[in-house]
Amino acid sequence: DASDAASVRSFAQAHPVKTPEDFERLASQIDAAYSQPPLVSIIRALYPQTYNQKARELLDWGYNSLTRASNILEQYSVTARMMQYAREQFMETTELDQALLWLSLSESAGNSFFALRPEVIGFLAQGSRLNHLDALESALRASFASGGLSKRAFYTLMVEIASLKKSEVEQDEYAQHIQRLSRTIEFAASAYEWEFGHIVSNWSQMEPLANEFIAECLRSSPLAVYSEIFNQLQIDIDSLRNVRHQFFSKQVGSIDLRALNPGLAKGTLVDPALSQRGYQDPATSIYLVPHTIASIPRVAGILTKNEGNPVSHVQLLARNLGIPNIVVTPQLLPELQRALDTELLIASSPAGRVVIDSFGPQYHKLLSEDNRRKESSIDIDLDDLNLKFVQVTSLEELDGDHSSEIVGPKAGKLAELKKLFPGKVSPGIVLPFGVFAKILNVKMASGIPLSDWIKQQYQAIATFQGGAVERQQFVSQVLSTIRTTLLSLEFGPTFIAELKEKMETTFGPDGSYGVFVRSDTNVEDLPNFTGAGLNKTVPNVVGFNDVLAAILKVYASPFEERAFAWRQEFMKQPEHLYVSVLIQKTVPVQMSGVMITSNIFNGDDDFVTIASNEGVGGVVNNQRAEVLLVKRKDNAVELVSEACERTKKIVSRTGGIEKTSTSNQRRILFPNHLQALMNFTTELYDRYDESDMFDSDLFPADVEFGFVNDQLTLFQIRPFVESKSAKSNKFLVELDDEIDDSSRDISMTEPLKKPGIR
Repeated sequence: DASDAASVRSFAQAHPVKTPEDFERLASQIDAAYSQPPLVSIIRALYPQTYNQKARELLDWGYNSLTRASNILEQYSVTARMMQYAREQFMETTELDQALLWLSLSESAGNSFFALRPEVIGFLAQGSRLNHLDALESALRASFASGGLSKRAFYTLMVEIASLKKSEVEQDEYAQHIQRLSRTIEFAASAYEWEFGHIVSNWSQMEPLANEFIAECLRSSPLAVYSEIFNQLQIDIDSLRNVRHQFFSKQVGSIDLRALNPGLAKGTLVDPALSQRGYQDPATSIYLVPHTIASIPRVAGILTKNEGNPVSHVQLLARNLGIPNIVVTPQLLPELQRALDTELLIASSPAGRVVIDSFGPQYHKLLSEDNRRKESSIDIDLDDLNLKFVQVTSLEELDGDHSSEIVGPKAGKLAELKKLFPGKVSPGIVLPFGVFAKILNVKMASGIPLSDWIKQQYQAIATFQGGAVERQQFVSQVLSTIRTTLLSLEFGPTFIAELKEKMETTFGPDGSYGVFVRSDTNVEDLPNFTGAGLNKTVPNVVGFNDVLAAILKVYASPFEERAFAWRQEFMKQPEHLYVSVLIQKTVPVQMSGVMITSNIFNGDDDFVTIASNEGVGGVVNNQRAEVLLVKRKDNAVELVSEACERTKKIVSRTGGIEKTSTSNQRRILFPNHLQALMNFTTELYDRYDESDMFDSDLFPADVEFGFVNDQLTLFQIRPFVESKSAKSNKFLVELDDEIDDSSRDISMTEPLKKPGIR
């Protein structure tokens, strides 16, 4: 604040240096920042420079409002509004002199807004909740005016503030609106990333300090004062609800820690970007990462600096398996970095309470009682499997009864969708489990069938007595041998002739189309295990010989180390993993995404969660997507995040995937797209009694979709699976018992409640 100038001069006098002029220059800059001419004087000077009636009306309003302002909050509000109006008029005007006028007003109002901050914060020290909301609204307007928020995000957030501006608000409603307002900084970070991320990425290769550019933009913008005010409101609602999080030996608030899904884990804290002291098994590690990266291996827990995409494959897996996934504020990162290579316990409760602590004796019993492994274990029902069926089959010939019997759940459910929603599922054929089972009869060099060899090796892995490094080397060697064997196979002439005929009948002449060759095992899309993203899809394959090669890649993909690690811990009989292959005609979608038929953040079935991006497969691969919550009753839309990708993947006419620029639109889905998705959701629920596929385990459903020429197409449907053990774990449930979730009335005219946290 303004007093910092005196502090700089005092420091320079107390510590003589060779360059005192540098300190005086800094002190003078601070003086200048807080010695702005009154905004009313600037408005008066600008008035004669325009004869535009609308401009004069706005300048008149600003001058009169500032003159009549009875306190600092009113002055702050008018200043922020002038910033907002200046931006809006600057964007609309086509006249150069008017553009310069609005630019000048915007700069002057912005300087005044910055200079008013210390006085505003001082006023709020004894201010009411409504006072804080007024100041928060002003900071929001200023953030929009300075380019930190898109128009869409700005008006979304303004609705949340307006909803709280009344004399009394129920506590749970207060908490919900504050939670939505917490998205502001991520909206802003996304906006700066959208504008400058690609530039920063280029410059950072020469100068690593360029990586700090976006963070510096946020710190030096009105978002800094927004955060300062918002944090007080977050502490207030945390106090009212008795929400506190444990971070080692201290308690912190929800501004510091935020749970993405419930879970409990013990593990060694690892930053995979740094070199570690020796090998650390990911399965016994807690990863500290910038965001929940798509390629993350099987880990015990995740601590992340940014939320990332909530419906990416890896986040769905974390929810499914009860792997705690927690967002940590930058302020806590130094202490976490000091804890690298030490053993931690991390926990996130169903209601969002968080514990991060050094692992000690007090937690031994707690971990022994955790039943996540038992609940998530996958039993293979061998009686249902029909490995004798080896006929290449079209989707039209399948239905839900065939799911997990002769083909995987992906193909079985997709076949049912094709029957119930004609025209929304592209043509496809399936190689059943039996084809893969026959392949496993190939003889190894030792003379035993591959299937028997795999069983022997899995037993050896389960009983391995060596250290972690030796065990991992052994696992890698086994998996490499399996993959190499499968990739080197050659299909027999009978199978080739059958497949070629079926493809020509279903898709047309060879070379005239592309197909996605998709894995579909008996250990994915199950009621208690999603397996999202573990196995391979070879996209847009053109030409029969390339399809044969892609099939072998799909057969080998469950034996990649990452896929093996995510699934192996939970399978009782891993040797009975079987692969069917779905070969589906390429759909050249312009946009694609994932829809969960509930609110993914709180489980409310009155909403659906929709994430989308331009191009093919961006959402599931953890691209920064547009995320919306849509109310099923009236299709009301709540914006959670905007798309933030400058590139997209599209299918190539000659085969494969191309990377190209996006259309520079941050909005992906428009009302017609949302209406199509909501109509589909309504029909899906209406018809579940009519089909064998639609049993109670399907809902809420996880649907992958796309749009081509504004027409909805469907690629997959499976259960949206969350960990039951994480939601029922005694320790996690007891954390939530302390939370006050009552709907009592909270007076918004009273001062904030300020407990002794932080």
